[in-house]
Amino acid sequence: MIGLFRLWPKVAYTLRGRVLRRLIIMAGGSCGQGLRVERGFRLRQGLHGGLQLGSNVYFGRNVTIDCLDTAVLSIGQNATFTESIFISCCEAVSIGADTLVGEYCSIRDANHDVSDLTRPIALQPMLAKPIEIGSDVWIGRGCAILSGVRIGAGAVIGANSVVTRDIADKTIAIGSPAKAVGHRAQA
Repeated sequence: MIGLFRLWPKVAYTLRGRVLRRLIIMAGGSCGQGLRVERGFRLRQGLHGGLQLGSNVYFGRNVTIDCLDTAVLSIGQNATFTESIFISCCEAVSIGADTLVGEYCSIRDANHDVSDLTRPIALQPMLAKPIEIGSDVWIGRGCAILSGVRIGAGAVIGANSVVTRDIADKTIAIGSPAKAVGHRAQA
């Protein structure tokens, strides 16, 4: 009996993944096999054709995706999003295969315009620039990835970093704003 209780969470996230996969495909998007979705997952703007997920993507608890129906969110196979991650996509966010995103991260391709002093910031338009995160990237806990940046393949972003500019392939970057502190050695 105890074995059933241990197995249930895996069954539940697999079933949620199968249902979400079918709904994404029915809405005109694409989604590979093996999608797994924990409790608390939210799609704030609903389902649409701009959602493109590879095989074996994992969304942990309380992951929120806010992807406008005019935007494209592309996630490669075997990508893992742990807990309480927020992805905001007003234009385009691309996340490569085998990428790991730690808990409490924010990935946002847009910022509020603040130039009109006669209007509240909340009423000003969003200024979007695409984000590209390469394959085999590790984004540590609590990071913020801001609009217009490219994080190269194989890069590592240290915990609590704020990425405001491009990070080259295989670079280890930390801080606010994130700066290169090392390079992953070739084996």
